[in-house]
This record gives sequence, C-alpha cells and structure tokens, in this order.
Amino acid sequence: LEEGLGIQRRIHPERHSMEGKFLLFIGKALRLQDKYDEALAMAKQAFRIFRKTAGPESSSVCDALSCISSVLRAQGKHDKAIEKYGKALAILRQVHGNEHQDVANALTNMAEYKEAAGDVQGAMECVKEAVGIYTSKGISHRSAQRSAEL
Repeated sequence: LEEGLGIQRRIHPERHSMEGKFLLFIGKALRLQDKYDEALAMAKQAFRIFRKTAGPESSSVCDALSCISSVLRAQGKHDKAIEKYGKALAILRQVHGNEHQDVANALTNMAEYKEAAGDVQGAMECVKEAVGIYTSKGISHRSAQRSAEL
C-alpha cells in the first residue's frame, strides 16, 4: 500500500482523492495491527484530503470519520469516538435521508459505541431507530438481527 501511495503522489503531486483512499486503507491496516497512533494519523490525513477534494459531506469523509472513530474506540476514547461517529452518521442522514439502510447500519454501530461507553439508554435509542428502519424497509438480514440482539 505504501508503494502505491508513493506512485499516487508522483502522478498527482497535488492532493488527490486517490491519495486519501490509500491513506485510509493504510490506516485501517494499521488499526488491525493495533498500531493506533499511526492508524489515527493516516485516517486524519485521509479525512483532510477528502474534505478538500470530495467535499465536507461526502461518503469519503464519512468513511474517514468512521475509521477515526474506530481507532479512538479501540484506544478506549469512547466519548471522542462517539463524537466522530456521530458526525459520520449525520453525513449519512444528509446524503441518504433518515430511512436508509446505511443509516440503520450506522445506528447499529453507534449503539455498540454507546454501550461500550456505558450509555445503555443511548444505545437502546439507536437500536430502536435502526430496527424501525429495518422493519419499514422489510429488511431481515444480519444487521437487523444484530440490532435486535443488542
């Protein structure tokens, strides 16, 4: 991935969304290796690039915020993780509307974040909203089941 990032930077010396994608992939790989500080740095760089190249309310910015929040959660920084994931959820709501499956999936994830932070009531609110979306859409896949289990 790092070699690909170097090639990308030679082809596009100005900031380009593809550079952000490479940085985000590297950040996700580092998170899986428990290299949280490095992962966070990569995800934050990707976030800045996406905000400039794709716009502040793009799916790329949402992906970067999700990665940042997952690293923060892994570090035990639950309040900061919830804040970042909340921003990602807000972008999804703006892009797709409140009744979209991606919003329901994000609400299910947010419930897990809140539960980990000890906010059981907040987690339950997210689950109820997610289940409502799944039910209204007739969705009965693993995300709906996962929400019901929470």
